Amino acid sequence: MRLLALIFLFIFAGIDKTLAVTPPATCMGSYKVAVNESEPLYFQPENSRDFVGVSLDTVNELRARTTCKFATIPINRSRLRSELRSYRVDLVVVTVQNPVFDEIANFVPIQKVQRQAFTSKAIANEHKTFQEMIDDPKVSFIVLPAAAFFFTSEEIKKLRKAERFITAPSLQSCYQTLKKTPHGAVVQNDWVHKYFEKTQSLVGYETIPDTKNFFDIGIYYRDKERVEDIQVITQALNDMVKDGTWQKITDNYADFKTPALIKK
Repeated sequence: MRLLALIFLFIFAGIDKTLAVTPPATCMGSYKVAVNESEPLYFQPENSRDFVGVSLDTVNELRARTTCKFATIPINRSRLRSELRSYRVDLVVVTVQNPVFDEIANFVPIQKVQRQAFTSKAIANEHKTFQEMIDDPKVSFIVLPAAAFFFTSEEIKKLRKAERFITAPSLQSCYQTLKKTPHGAVVQNDWVHKYFEKTQSLVGYETIPDTKNFFDIGIYYRDKERVEDIQVITQALNDMVKDGTWQKITDNYADFKTPALIKK
């Protein structure tokens, strides 16, 4: 009897283990996914054959959590708007919600983040708040092409009129330009700043957080996509946040090590 009881115990334990495995959510579509060809979103580390990045890790998680088919397409930020508008890409993963992209696509949020101005200690000492930097005509902001991320519509109008935007082709070049711009600042979120502070050995800089305005990071999709698939993708993104996977991805790049791989 004891032997028989042990056999049943192992059988039921195996059944429980099988039931605990969550199968990928059903998704019927195949999608061309634009990933920003920029550190730390999509890039090839030095002395590595593999590409890594926050965007790529997020797409890989969506592959694991759904049955959707995703083909990643590295695109420079300057081409991203036109590619999305012309339906040459279906999804954009990961980016900041902004008025320019809102005109042509729909947004699914992943996380609400605080924006921070990354600038020299000298400039930081002159400004107690983020708003003071916006109001200071001497301060220029280094931004990516296509859209000025992490700025409100009113701020964009004001700063463009005063010619206070300096455009750089990639995130890494934004921080490189900052080194040559005495009254410059890069506005991004915490994990992007930490990535470049470490990888570019940026010494003598500080962050000024904005305590009033917060921005959403997420994905964009065109309205022609299947509603059922977008619901599945949205749920997968929500689950990534709930189970800590999204935080693990961004933490990896805030404390970047080559190659940046998520420890399962």
